[in-house]
Amino acid sequence: MNAADANLLPLFGAGILLMLLNGVLVAAELALLRVCLSHFEPELAERLREREALRSMIDHAESTVRLARSSSLLCVILYAFTLLRAAQVVYVRSEAAWGTYGALAAALCLFAFGYGLYAMCGIILPRALGLKHPAPALGAGRVALFFFAPLRLLVLKPIRALTTALLRMAGVKDLPGLESLGFEEQIEHSNEGSQPMPVMARKIFRNALDMRGLVVSDVLLPRHQVQWMDLNDSPEENMKLARQTGHTRFPLCDGDLDRCVGMVHIKDVFRKVKNQRRVDLPRIKREMLRISPDMSVEEALQLLLGKRQHMALVVDEFRGAEGIITLERLLELLVGDIRDEFDIEEDNIRKTPNGEYNVSGLTPVYELERELDVEFENQDVSSFGGLITAELGRIPEQGEHLVLDGLDVIVTEVDERRVIWARVRKTEEAPEEE
Repeated sequence: MNAADANLLPLFGAGILLMLLNGVLVAAELALLRVCLSHFEPELAERLREREALRSMIDHAESTVRLARSSSLLCVILYAFTLLRAAQVVYVRSEAAWGTYGALAAALCLFAFGYGLYAMCGIILPRALGLKHPAPALGAGRVALFFFAPLRLLVLKPIRALTTALLRMAGVKDLPGLESLGFEEQIEHSNEGSQPMPVMARKIFRNALDMRGLVVSDVLLPRHQVQWMDLNDSPEENMKLARQTGHTRFPLCDGDLDRCVGMVHIKDVFRKVKNQRRVDLPRIKREMLRISPDMSVEEALQLLLGKRQHMALVVDEFRGAEGIITLERLLELLVGDIRDEFDIEEDNIRKTPNGEYNVSGLTPVYELERELDVEFENQDVSSFGGLITAELGRIPEQGEHLVLDGLDVIVTEVDERRVIWARVRKTEEAPEEE
């Protein structure tokens, strides 16, 4: 064994040890994040907490993650020093035989090999293993963190106190915790080591995230747009309404939507009635489900699926009807617009070449907020036309102009009951008054 081998062997051994140690720390960190923050496996943390050796890590997850990250950073620094030292030895030993350029090439090749090996075995593979097998990753991480425990008192606490003080001077009250790893990051991590998530699946996931915080009043069909059958009308008039609209389900009312007595399904008309001119709507009606406008869209979707209903009447605390909600309307929040060959293609929000938008009065408020990246103060109405009417306190006139929460709005089409179209332009933010 020559002198070069004698100098490189300890460096190679130290480098491999640091690489494996960092891999254990990275795997433990990702495993702990999955266990504590998983929205898709809530029982995982309770199952692992039953193991006494892992209970303390899970109960003090935030401080454990900080220690693991700091220890991993220390391993990276030591490994970089070891790799640079090894490259220096290779350069010196190779210079006499291969010259300056040959020695430099040999040192660079060693550095590139060491860097790639560390990235693969010390970071990428451990991340995948920690997410895939959290229990053994936490067990190995517990042993590794035992040797780095003094860092918590000597380094982490002083640095955290100093960082918190600097952030408060900058107007940030506190450091972000583990909850900063949200749903989207978990979705990304869940795919590591597997096939990429399909585009449609990503769309459904993101739409499901956007559903959080929405209530039924945000997505209902307002009462002035609801087509309903009237007990006071003749069977011929009600059947004419069904043919004109093409709907399959209609609320059955006694003169007004507030006095809804049930729901009529067109299939029942063809199945149970031989002569449609003498159809007895009260006899074939079905029960109409009633829900509150403050119910979350998740609860409404579960309720409709559980009751095997496709339509529900939305009523307020005074039993007045605000509109209806349908299963199709809720599913569209997840998968996008569901259109068949009978639907008329119409975009609620149309962008013009000059940067303005033509917005239908029927556009849901949440959809306009998402499209234009704005937030309206009035959350009591569900449609953009209703928002304009509520702001003015009356039905606007055609050509009327108003400024609405950072939007310059001109009503371009209106009838005696509602806003049909409006032209919208985002205004520049005005400076705050002192």
